[in-house]
Amino acid sequence: MISISDRQMSLLGIILISLFTSLFVFFIIWSTIDFPFQDDVDYIRFIYLIKTEGRNFLNSISLFFQLTNDHFILVHRLILFFFYFVFGYLPIDGLIYFNILQLLVIQYLFYLEFKKLKLNILFFLPVILLNFQPQYFEVSTWAGGGLSHITTSLLIFLAVKLSITRKYFLTYLFTVLSTLTFGSGLFAISSVGLSYFFQKKYKPILILVLLLIIYLIIYKINYSPSGRMAEFSTNFYNIFVTFFGLMGGVFSIFDKNGIFLSVGAGIFAFSAFVFLLFKSFFSSSSIRSERIILLSYFSYMAAAIFLIAFVRSSSGPVIVGRFLMFSPFLLTCIYIIMIPYFINSKWIVVTLLLFSLCFSALTYYRYTQVVFDRKNSALANSFNWSNNHVMFNMDPRFVVLSNEFLIPAYQMGIWKVNEMYFPKDTFDTQLKAINLKISNYTQHHLPKDNYFIFQIDAFPSKPSLNNAWFVLFKNKSSGKKFISPVKFYKNGILKFLKTGNYLAPSGLFELQTQQMAPGTFEMFLLGDQNFKINKTLEISLAKNSAIMK
Repeated sequence: MISISDRQMSLLGIILISLFTSLFVFFIIWSTIDFPFQDDVDYIRFIYLIKTEGRNFLNSISLFFQLTNDHFILVHRLILFFFYFVFGYLPIDGLIYFNILQLLVIQYLFYLEFKKLKLNILFFLPVILLNFQPQYFEVSTWAGGGLSHITTSLLIFLAVKLSITRKYFLTYLFTVLSTLTFGSGLFAISSVGLSYFFQKKYKPILILVLLLIIYLIIYKINYSPSGRMAEFSTNFYNIFVTFFGLMGGVFSIFDKNGIFLSVGAGIFAFSAFVFLLFKSFFSSSSIRSERIILLSYFSYMAAAIFLIAFVRSSSGPVIVGRFLMFSPFLLTCIYIIMIPYFINSKWIVVTLLLFSLCFSALTYYRYTQVVFDRKNSALANSFNWSNNHVMFNMDPRFVVLSNEFLIPAYQMGIWKVNEMYFPKDTFDTQLKAINLKISNYTQHHLPKDNYFIFQIDAFPSKPSLNNAWFVLFKNKSSGKKFISPVKFYKNGILKFLKTGNYLAPSGLFELQTQQMAPGTFEMFLLGDQNFKINKTLEISLAKNSAIMK
């Protein structure tokens, strides 16, 4: 094995950590579009209500404390109000950048605990590779998901870290803020309480109990049974697989054995947590501060995952989406606590470093296409909504209800659509006509009403992540235009490594004809060049059909 000095290792660690941190930040910025997604529209609604109904002070306060889907989101709303006050409108992309900043702060807090071990910074690289990757893109690239999960995780980390100091007021403040950020924030009370229990400080625990009682009273006052109710699972298998699967969720990256490996890793992580917990309880010596902080922080995520398993797994195990953010964070806690035990084994350390590098590369390979498609869907939504007040990747009923406040809020300047994403009409000039081989993909799957999928079998140019392509539909009678992004297939790993082409020259595009209205549509292809497609689309809502001729 090549021998390098401690100073060289530190320099290598700093370079690699900076490189992969920059890659992650660039990836999120690249994927960000200033357009609301799903629950983001509730943020616009909140500012709209503040502007129209919040002139009375008591009305404003009630709007801030109003429950949303059984959650207090007071801190969300304070952040939204701050952004609106500073910018004069609500920048969705600005909220995502704010979430990136919060993620950086969380990693810095992890580093401060790692630093107490006085180990070479190179050994912190697995933490960066584990946490700064796109597997939990539904949190890192979504304003609403980030404000819910990232903000809560940061506030609880700060509360737990402050709990080992004598700054009791700040500890209680961040604990209360956590409970008022998202539903899982309630576990800040138990996590901070565990920290005080480790330190044998029992009086602060009584104050935490009092805070819990006050919280429950306020929650009861604001709670309305008309809200969306969670469906609790009674299936032990689903709860078991979801709980341990989310704990080891980073291993879901491996397709065929993803659940098996995730559950196995989750069992290992939770077993290590329980072992370290009891070892710390019955230790005759004082417990190191980093162990107190990391075990307490782990307990918050374990409790949050158990709640998710209990209320989300009624129809089957759930090891996907925004809940995957917890897995790398809690595995980081175990890693930092346990690394002193195996630091002298070079082979274990080298294996961990190599695995982390391969894992990071695999996550970018697997999820970049998904994030690219999501970005292009947001771009299409920005065009379709600004021109027709529709969004193809949303339920039509959701769009209709949302437009009740999205349209007046847009007219009031509360939110904006970036018109730079698409230039003004360029179809007055003669476009080159092309023949595209397009087949109806929907017939091979169970179609929803007025929902169709078409496949482009041979694309005219090599697709890349630098350029999005869209199919534009122009109604011959009304002139209304709608666009749908082309979702390209991904090449296999071997072909990608051999050719350097990440995307394959074929893909799908989707239509929600209910939002387009019936008629005959001309078709165009938009990208780095614009083309007229030698086909027309006939839409009939009565027949639930979309036929290309």
